[in-house]
Amino acid sequence: MRKKYSKSRRPILYPNFGPLGRYLDKFRDELLRQGYVRKSINAKICIARHWNEWLSRKKLHIKDLNEEHIRKFLIYRDKSHPGNFKVFRYSLRELLNWLYKQDIVPIPAIVKRESKFDYILSEYTRYLRHDRGLSTDTITNYVPRVRSFLSEQFGNGEIQLKKLIPADINKFVFKQLKGYSLVRAKAMSAALRSFFTYLYYRGDIQVNLAASIPTAANRPQVELPKYLPTKDVNKLLYSCDQTRPLGIRDYALLILMARLGLRSKEIARLTLDDINWKSSVITIYGKGGYKDELPIPQDVGRAIAMYLKKARPKCNTRALFVSVKAPIKKLEYLSNVVKRACKKAGLSPPHQGVHLLRHSLATRMLQEGAMMVEIAEILRHRSIEATRIYAKVDLKSLRETTRPWPEIIP
Repeated sequence: MRKKYSKSRRPILYPNFGPLGRYLDKFRDELLRQGYVRKSINAKICIARHWNEWLSRKKLHIKDLNEEHIRKFLIYRDKSHPGNFKVFRYSLRELLNWLYKQDIVPIPAIVKRESKFDYILSEYTRYLRHDRGLSTDTITNYVPRVRSFLSEQFGNGEIQLKKLIPADINKFVFKQLKGYSLVRAKAMSAALRSFFTYLYYRGDIQVNLAASIPTAANRPQVELPKYLPTKDVNKLLYSCDQTRPLGIRDYALLILMARLGLRSKEIARLTLDDINWKSSVITIYGKGGYKDELPIPQDVGRAIAMYLKKARPKCNTRALFVSVKAPIKKLEYLSNVVKRACKKAGLSPPHQGVHLLRHSLATRMLQEGAMMVEIAEILRHRSIEATRIYAKVDLKSLRETTRPWPEIIP
């Protein structure tokens, strides 16, 4: 076996040595494509070579590699060189996952015991998707709740859907809804109502039990929408350090939320192709599969252009907003951006999600004299009822409509 020696007299194996040797250069190219800097790439390749050397001594073939070999190597490594356990494990898992994707290493078969509920739920899922045309998000919310109901009712026994009675459903619902928020309570009731409608539609039950499911109290006008005054919104925007890529990206995100009132998932779905720079229009894919085109305000356009020119890293994804640090991928968790900006700006509103800026936009428009119809159009509400909650924050107008307190005549 040929070896070459560095000044530290430590053997460095030739690149084509061992089960991993011939693949390390391609893995290096993949890391470079994902946006890693040279220093990080060299460190990961060095870790891979250590693992490659250990695999060679164990006389293991590339096709035999799995998570267990990483675990055994880390135990061996930790005995002789304690420390950096997490760094080694993360890098080696990254390498193994890449080998899986390239079909170099076969993906281990996952032994999964099929539940007796799986057939019912798979047919129900097909009904939701094809017959009802529901979105993936809705289906993902419904199916686990139905599974928990079936598990609670039948457990290890035989599934007898025709023997279900309203008392069984009410008992389960009241048990599950303890401590639930209004949103989760409504989701649970909606899921079960949909499931029993499906069973009745198929003929699995003789009576549609959906009507027996208790309805969660719906009081959308009880609380005031949480919002920031205009000066605090400006503080939030100015808190972004626009001399750094992270600050430039966060500023573009925040101003998009503040000026257009976009929802979190709407921003996450944006791609480079959704912006028409010639027409100054951005295409939004909203709730329920609706597609809207909105004009791009000048400050929003400048912020996005600055981000594309100076802060967005080179990557293969067409997603508009991506992570700043490697591995470069689509940005999905946008609430962290708002929380980070609130902390830097010294603000502590009770809710620090993306909807905070959406509510702030609607409130500012109302205070500036905009009509409800105009606000509904900007927020892309399909019903004016969803917009009426903002009428409660216009305290000045509400005071004018309040009748004076009658005087007490002695």
